[in-house]
Amino acid sequence: MIGNRGYAMYIRDWVRDTPEGKGYYDSPRYAPAGWKYLGQGCFRAAYLSPDNVVYKVQHQPGYVGQSNLREYKRYNFLRLSYRMPEGARFPLLRFFELDNSDGVNAMDHVGTTLNRYGGEDYYEYSEVLRVVSRRLSLWDMHHGNAAVDEVNKLIVPIDLG
Repeated sequence: MIGNRGYAMYIRDWVRDTPEGKGYYDSPRYAPAGWKYLGQGCFRAAYLSPDNVVYKVQHQPGYVGQSNLREYKRYNFLRLSYRMPEGARFPLLRFFELDNSDGVNAMDHVGTTLNRYGGEDYYEYSEVLRVVSRRLSLWDMHHGNAAVDEVNKLIVPIDLG
């Protein structure tokens, strides 16, 4: 199992207590002491915890569109329904159901995203990602939504929403 409820609650509450976290379409682009802000998309922001786990916090509490719960359900569907192509793996992912439909996803921190990766095997990873995107019908799969697991030489989709 990846992550823990304490960190999930901590980062979610920290985000909600910031001026940026009180809005509906933004989250702080900084992090509390010991944490690191990784980035954000249209619906969630990602923060790296002190124990090297990524926690995704929704911009809007209770949103049901591209929510953390929906990403977790899609992850389980994909993981049980499809086999990843050679050169790819699913991330480790866990959903923490918290109050007010404002759950948090915890994900293993794989490494840098493909759009920031500068290795000689960039094009091989890019080709594997193209196959992953088609096989799993991931419409929003781009180089910013996949990370490179350099230890195992695998591409890992990190946004399954």
